[in-house]
Amino acid sequence: MNKLLELMQTLEKQFPGVEFILDQAESDAGSSWINIVGQSLAIEYRPAFGFGVFLSEEDGYGSRPDEIYTDVEFLLRRLGQLLQPVPGNLSLAMRAGEHSTTLEESDIPNVQFIGKVLNPQDRKHITLKEIRDVLGLTQAEVANALGKQQSAISKIERRDDVLLSTLVSLIHSMNGALEIRALFDGCEVSIYSDREIKSEAVVE
Repeated sequence: MNKLLELMQTLEKQFPGVEFILDQAESDAGSSWINIVGQSLAIEYRPAFGFGVFLSEEDGYGSRPDEIYTDVEFLLRRLGQLLQPVPGNLSLAMRAGEHSTTLEESDIPNVQFIGKVLNPQDRKHITLKEIRDVLGLTQAEVANALGKQQSAISKIERRDDVLLSTLVSLIHSMNGALEIRALFDGCEVSIYSDREIKSEAVVE
């Protein structure tokens, strides 16, 4: 459980305004959970599979996670996207800071909220820009891998509708593979997968 405990320490340090609760598995092979008090976001840890992120209260025990991370650094970057300041309390802290360059915690009511807390908006999927940021890549690096201008990548990331061929190329440029699955009552099928076909355009 050392990996999980180390993550808990990192989370508490990186997000000082958030209360994390660890529910450890009874066995080394079981599932452990990290829950955030008052929020819908939850993290499941299974040693054989990595960290599963659940974005909705509708998900949870027994269901498939919305996102899976085996790289802790990628997970922390993603959580940084999902955990955002509370506007009201953050404004209060900023206003107080305007009058003092040596602001003390006791000077601000509810200082525990000055850290980061989950944005309550419903997040059901990760965006292309968020994927790139999680991987630690710049638009310029992706553009170079595709042989395109940086402005072209910016336009693609802002689109609500992207061609499948464009999406495949973009994911390949980030050294990834694309899979599309269809879910029905009673079955789940893969309708597209290029796990065995990867682009030679790898971003170093």
